[in-house]
Amino acid sequence: MKELITMMQNNYRARLFKLFVVRASSVINFLWNIVKHFLEEFTTAKINVCTNNFEVLYETIPNSKIETTFGGQIPEISEEDSFPPKYMNVLK
Repeated sequence: MKELITMMQNNYRARLFKLFVVRASSVINFLWNIVKHFLEEFTTAKINVCTNNFEVLYETIPNSKIETTFGGQIPEISEEDSFPPKYMNVLK
């Protein structure tokens, strides 16, 4: 596992800008706290696990591009409306 993580970090380290895991369960949060110790700081800095506090999300993504469920301005998107994206013009 460690060899795979090292290979991915060395060869694909610039593929991810930011990753937000929103409303993560306690299991996901627990697993992240274990896994992040095997990753480089460069990689862990890009990943944010947000359980209830979305401040990091607001610092990176404009409020006009976040659903109201998470404190933004875009109306909540149901599963039926998720593809193709109904609010794609808002996301540009």
